[in-house]
Amino acid sequence: FSGIFFGGLAAWLSISNGGSLAFVQRASLEKRLTVCCFINTYVAMFSTFFNIFQLSELDDTILPIGEGYTFDLCRPIEWVCTCPLMQLSLVLMGGAKLPDYR
Repeated sequence: FSGIFFGGLAAWLSISNGGSLAFVQRASLEKRLTVCCFINTYVAMFSTFFNIFQLSELDDTILPIGEGYTFDLCRPIEWVCTCPLMQLSLVLMGGAKLPDYR
């Protein structure tokens, strides 16, 4: 429970104290690339954590397909956590030519 609470608190503090993404999108190329590098650092940390967790047998789920199929549960969780951040990096690198709602 404390891990979920701490993660939620960290996300809330990051969102409430962070700047507007529309401001970053209209900023200079250097500023946009700096923000994208920070986002990609978080993506790398998430991927590292989940890949280390995939090496263990804690996330293995046995599906009743045929003789039993072992499914790594961390893989789709990693995709859910990292893919939106990588898409956000693409929108920020696109600059002001992309609409804000994208």
